[in-house]
Amino acid sequence: MLMAKKTGDSTPIEAGTFHAVCYMMCDIGTQYSAYYDKSSHKVIIGWEIPELRIEVEREGEKLNLPRVIPRIYTLSLHKKSNLGQDLVSWRGQPFTSEEEKGFDIHTVLGANCLLTIVHTEKDGSTYANIAAVTKLVKGMPKKEPENPIIKYSMEEDGWNVPENVYDWIKDKIADSMEVKAVKKAAENDSLAVTQEKYGQMPDGSVETEPVDNEDIPF
Repeated sequence: MLMAKKTGDSTPIEAGTFHAVCYMMCDIGTQYSAYYDKSSHKVIIGWEIPELRIEVEREGEKLNLPRVIPRIYTLSLHKKSNLGQDLVSWRGQPFTSEEEKGFDIHTVLGANCLLTIVHTEKDGSTYANIAAVTKLVKGMPKKEPENPIIKYSMEEDGWNVPENVYDWIKDKIADSMEVKAVKKAAENDSLAVTQEKYGQMPDGSVETEPVDNEDIPF
């Protein structure tokens, strides 16, 4: 779980359940975890919360925008995975056997949900964690993202990371096994071969047709 730590004058997003909109889906490749001593393909999903606002400056202009919160997931639809569980509760129904063969998670961009955030305390600091992602209550009006959509996929975009991807995410992408392999290959004059190999998603996922049901947000 990705945690937002209180630093300087910033404060963690308050605890509670909020109407949220997905505005970010970012592939960060295969990441090694020293804690679990294993590597797995990770993605970051980010949401904005319209009722919680923050003043920001972008290209010299002061803007009032929703606060945002991300979470890192292993790219898996397994019923015990965090991503699989959150997508099912977000959709309001389980995946079909056909969808489980390959579901394009970029379809969640722009989708609305109810986001439950909880606080934890550790070493004198407060952290805001995403505890649940669920479907909107029937009748709630949907909202559009206010922040620019952030979308990146190694399979689709190669090594051309969009400029609006946050620096801390770019650092994680640079630390992926795929990027490290490309750098190593470049040193060995075999860049083209490695780019071809790592241009595919490690799990071999494929895009499927969306379910024809207006009650499913994606």
